[in-house]
Amino acid sequence: MRLIAILTILFTLCAPAILQAHHSVMRGYDTQSEVRIEGTIHATEWRNPHSRIVVLVKDHSGKTVRWTVETNAAETIDRLGPAAGFSRADFAIGKPVTIGGWKGRQGNRLFLTWAQFDDGHKVSWRSVQASKRDTQ
Repeated sequence: MRLIAILTILFTLCAPAILQAHHSVMRGYDTQSEVRIEGTIHATEWRNPHSRIVVLVKDHSGKTVRWTVETNAAETIDRLGPAAGFSRADFAIGKPVTIGGWKGRQGNRLFLTWAQFDDGHKVSWRSVQASKRDTQ
């Protein structure tokens, strides 16, 4: 009985952290507000559960502004990206890119929904997500 009480208390204390571990995109991004940025890839973090791409963008006054672009897990990009026509190599540091996505609720952040590269090819992450559903 005492063990059950201790386990119940531990679960109650840990539950918020467990539930926070994988959160909805809607929590941090406005899925009704898509923005478009053009800039140069400054840095990338390929990791799970979400990868990040840092893009340096010139604002209307010419000042360089840092945008953090979040996207899906590195493993998902590696597995499904080629079928959609892209890979991590497309996001090479120093490369120009135009990215569209859902505006972050705080700061210069967005969640990638599409990208167009300097060679003209454009990919839609929505098509990758559809492929992901089809393979599960």
